[in-house]
Amino acid sequence: MEDSPPAYDITYTNSQGFTKNHQMSIVGKVNNFTYEDLLQLADNNDIKREKAMQIMATTIDVVAEFRQRAKKLNIRKDLIDLVSGDLRLDLIEGYNINNG
Repeated sequence: MEDSPPAYDITYTNSQGFTKNHQMSIVGKVNNFTYEDLLQLADNNDIKREKAMQIMATTIDVVAEFRQRAKKLNIRKDLIDLVSGDLRLDLIEGYNINNG
């Protein structure tokens, strides 16, 4: 299995300075991962395609709640907007999420 990323690499980065790129790569990419890239990562690590698809859908469902959860935590609107604008909830083509 590929090495796990350090915690700082799976948190939000604002694409400035040293945080411009992730430190880990997925199938040779450090940015702009696609759904197929993630499926390839799963295949490379003996995770069944159906299970990988389920994990990705569940993850997107949870991440889609970011705006609502951040509001409940009284996070500033400008920060919520900044992060929300970078969330790739459309990673799964045709996957429809209401990220109100």
